[in-house]
Amino acid sequence: MAKMTTTNTDFFDSTLDTVILPKSIAFQGHRAQSFVPGAIELSNDAIGEAQSCASVVLDYGRCEGGMPFFEINRAQGHQTLVVKVVYSETAQGIDTETGDGPFFFFSNTMDTYRTIQLDIAPSEKSFTILPFYAQYSQRYQKITLVSPNASVTFGNIGFKRTRPSAIPKAHLTTSDEELNRIWEDGVRTAEMCSLVLGETKPAWEITSEGARIRGQHWAPCRWGTRWTDKTITFQTRIERCGASWGVHMVTNGLIFCLDLTSRTLRAVEGLADQATVFPCTERGQWPLPETIDLTGWISVRVQTVDQSALIWLNDVQVSTIDNLSIRPVLGGKINSGSIAFGGPSGWIAMFRGLLVKAADGHVLYENDLSLADKERTYADFQVGSNPVPCTIDGAKRDRACFGGDLFVTGRSIAYGGLNHDAVAGTIRLLTSHQTTDGYLGNLCSAQAPVHETNVDPPSYAFYSLSYALLLVVAIKDYWLHTGDAVLIDKVYPAMLKLQEFVQRHLNQEGLVEVSPELSMTWFPLGGPIFGVSAVVNLAYYDSLRAMSILASGTDEKKRLTLLAENLRDRMVEHLWNKSTGIFRMGTTLPEDGVCQDVVAYATSLGIIPGHPNLQAHLGAQDTQLPLAFRGLGHWSDSKVVSPYATGYAVEALFSQKLGDSALNLLKRVWGSMADRTKPNFSGCHWEAMRLDGEPYSHDTSLAHAWSTWPVFLLPRYLAGLRSTGPGWESIEITPLRTKIRHISYDIDTCKGKIAIVIDWVQESGIERGSTVGTVRLTLPAGAKATLTVPDGCTRDCAETIVGPVLDLMIQIKN
Repeated sequence: MAKMTTTNTDFFDSTLDTVILPKSIAFQGHRAQSFVPGAIELSNDAIGEAQSCASVVLDYGRCEGGMPFFEINRAQGHQTLVVKVVYSETAQGIDTETGDGPFFFFSNTMDTYRTIQLDIAPSEKSFTILPFYAQYSQRYQKITLVSPNASVTFGNIGFKRTRPSAIPKAHLTTSDEELNRIWEDGVRTAEMCSLVLGETKPAWEITSEGARIRGQHWAPCRWGTRWTDKTITFQTRIERCGASWGVHMVTNGLIFCLDLTSRTLRAVEGLADQATVFPCTERGQWPLPETIDLTGWISVRVQTVDQSALIWLNDVQVSTIDNLSIRPVLGGKINSGSIAFGGPSGWIAMFRGLLVKAADGHVLYENDLSLADKERTYADFQVGSNPVPCTIDGAKRDRACFGGDLFVTGRSIAYGGLNHDAVAGTIRLLTSHQTTDGYLGNLCSAQAPVHETNVDPPSYAFYSLSYALLLVVAIKDYWLHTGDAVLIDKVYPAMLKLQEFVQRHLNQEGLVEVSPELSMTWFPLGGPIFGVSAVVNLAYYDSLRAMSILASGTDEKKRLTLLAENLRDRMVEHLWNKSTGIFRMGTTLPEDGVCQDVVAYATSLGIIPGHPNLQAHLGAQDTQLPLAFRGLGHWSDSKVVSPYATGYAVEALFSQKLGDSALNLLKRVWGSMADRTKPNFSGCHWEAMRLDGEPYSHDTSLAHAWSTWPVFLLPRYLAGLRSTGPGWESIEITPLRTKIRHISYDIDTCKGKIAIVIDWVQESGIERGSTVGTVRLTLPAGAKATLTVPDGCTRDCAETIVGPVLDLMIQIKN
């Protein structure tokens, strides 16, 4: 149901720069035409089997986001009109009943279901409807009039931005227009996947009577993820369709749906009451006796004992469910907590008087869910405004903070000239979630609060050990680009505690070997890696090197460096096949199986040397798009093309000075996304692809931050720019000579402006000693740059250049 407001005559005039309107419209059965406000009229006669409902698809040209609004000029009918609205990033998704949704992982910062219903009263006067939830990324919007014998005329339709668009403080242009478009789309992706403080709107409406909860992702109480046997009591009042709650709920759990229309209680085990990416299991449905009144406040009691759950409504026992053994979708111990509230699409209910007691009677949690508990409720269930600026994985989903994603996004924000506050906020949020034994948090909803107690953090804060270790590397990168020593000093003890935790998991071969729930990869559908995981060991090696850079004492730097060198030697001994050039994904996986990102990461870290088979392993020699997994059983069956994994591959090729191969691979993968003529063009970088260059599925995220590798790889290797000291204090400039003849990059850093313009001369016919390229360099005061030219070349300046320097011309000769 949508929230209806009267029209504010200044709504559009005063916010013109923040309003996003469609580019074109396509009525059912007609070709697209330009969008004109007031031109959309949907009309139905009596609807029979031969006549479908009137509908229109709006195309915004690229993925956009914000708070939807619908200006109604006129609505005619004998009763309330029902209009259904569906959203999708992908062209395929707009033709499905639920758009490109629903999404049930981790977060309440978006509309879970991607479909809403507008209830419109007949009127000859104009008014505006403002739905409750934002839609943060979609290109397509389908509007269908469901009611028969009715018509509705729309004025403006669109989105109001939730914040002003960021103006990047960095610019890249090259002689290759496709690369320029790829870079610009990547910067836009990183910006769309960053939140300013308080940007998200609370998902629950807290009133004096209690919490009004609309059907959305089931949000668990963060204090209850480790509860065991307990008794939960609360009251609920149904406002529309039904009320829903969950127990044993972390990400997935046991969900109850109390349906007002059918007067039944249904139980489902899963992420939600319906199957999506992961299946759900029906655990029963019970008709309710007429003695149970569903018209007012309903008392609910749920008791969990061992593997059973017992449910009472108004003190009448309704059901008992036995043999519960709910395994977390991301691995780990069997779920035994918490309490969660959410619901199916369109449901609305009030909740109040929540009380949770342990088996011995002591109170585990108590919250009246009223105005007095508003801020605590928002924090405890992660349903309020985001308490810190942060980065998120995808603009539409899952809108959660991941350590592994920050490994990419942090550098994209740095080289894209975006706001570092989002990186700092993510670091603060994730590092605050650390277990007593040292495992560092690496997954949080954007709405989760910083964990500031000595109690172990919620179990949902942990996805994979590799992501925790990549977070450490991202922290080092943040320091190099900001010089923020205060934050580093604050989080370094947590990093050290993580390092000690990992050291306790070294096996007899000197490799890190952890339990499966700590060994997930970036591809959750593949499940964990059993035994020794190369992903974990490579990330640990990189984190040790990162910590050695951040460490303040010489002895500590030496200790960390020695640990890294020992681990490197053990990995080479047990995971590297010198003959085939394969760096194994894991010791329990086929020796001839190739994981694109694993081979690439080992190469770019310098653990293994270049190999004649390297380009083949990375997919650089193929004409088709590169598969992330080959010869790895069920991993390979996915046939997924991953921009995230390919980013590792492109960097590995650059690191081996195979610049043209790196660019060819980059353009093969990202060029498809940057094609503005395609119906799935989003103006952003995608989460995953198929071999045909289309999105992996209809719900694939088409604005995903982990795919923004080109944002930093292009200036890092084509312009050669890299920070080697805190806050760009010291800089390396090592441009790689490729087929790209012109590169211009400038960025406003915390030190000041850095600008590099490089022009390469065509290679044919160049005599020895001739100029092969020029570099024009601008440096701020306090910056010191070391310029390294390609092999076989010389420069007409000193190796070290100290700022301030303005447009210094440097000749590179062969």
